[in-house]
Amino acid sequence: MTKQTTLPFSKSPKSPLPEYPDENILITLTIFSVENTLIEWCATEFIHRLCKNLNYFVKLITTGKHIQASRPHYHIMFAVSTNRQKTYKGEGLKSKIHREAKLIGCSNKEIDLMFKKIVNNGQDFKVSFVKENEPKKFKKKTINYGTEAMRYVFKEYTDNDQIEISLQEGFSTAELYAMRESANMEWRIVKKKQSDEALTAIAKKEEFDNERDYLRSHLQNYMVSSTDDTIRHTMDGIWKYTKVMYSKNRVQRIQYTQVANRAINFLVLEGYLDHNEIIIRDRIFR
Repeated sequence: MTKQTTLPFSKSPKSPLPEYPDENILITLTIFSVENTLIEWCATEFIHRLCKNLNYFVKLITTGKHIQASRPHYHIMFAVSTNRQKTYKGEGLKSKIHREAKLIGCSNKEIDLMFKKIVNNGQDFKVSFVKENEPKKFKKKTINYGTEAMRYVFKEYTDNDQIEISLQEGFSTAELYAMRESANMEWRIVKKKQSDEALTAIAKKEEFDNERDYLRSHLQNYMVSSTDDTIRHTMDGIWKYTKVMYSKNRVQRIQYTQVANRAINFLVLEGYLDHNEIIIRDRIFR
């Protein structure tokens, strides 16, 4: 009689792990603190431990301080390769970094407490990123992956000595100096434009106030009669005011076709005329 043997249990083969493409990502940490010891630890040890946990390879790092802001802060920008590890879509990478940051501690208790406080406050530790070939819009500008974007951290630095060389990685000193110079030049152009726009807005407001006050005085003793006479009297005031401004080189011309509209706008908004009177008048004269 043949002895029956039992075959060992055969396990089904494991399904292969998914393969991911090797992607390049530029990640920016915005840390609302200017505590030097904390930033030094974040830009060096923390970044590398974070990327080790993600199995990402750190290629480049730039770090810079922005103090001309409502809340002074540091930016730490680091370019990574994902090493064919999982990448995250949408807000996934931000959430992952936030979770990992809460798990990473510092041996220095003082720094550790500062860092935990910042990370636990969602408004003090912010993450953004851009992938290679997937540009993003930010404040009317297009941000692309690459070293050009990484100079942004130096925009407020007017001198090369302001760059904290020990907090940068993957760049020569000459490259960092060139990045600082171009970033600061661009920033100064933007600041001048903003300043010019603010001065223009102030000048327009002053011009509006002056004309309004002049017309109020012009109509102070005027006895309101018909709608058309009131409009004509106000137009006369606009012409007189413009001549005064012309004599002071404050205006160069006047668009005479708009004088009537300016007069009507003033009279209605100041309450001299009711807007229904203007509507009825327009219907009559059509």
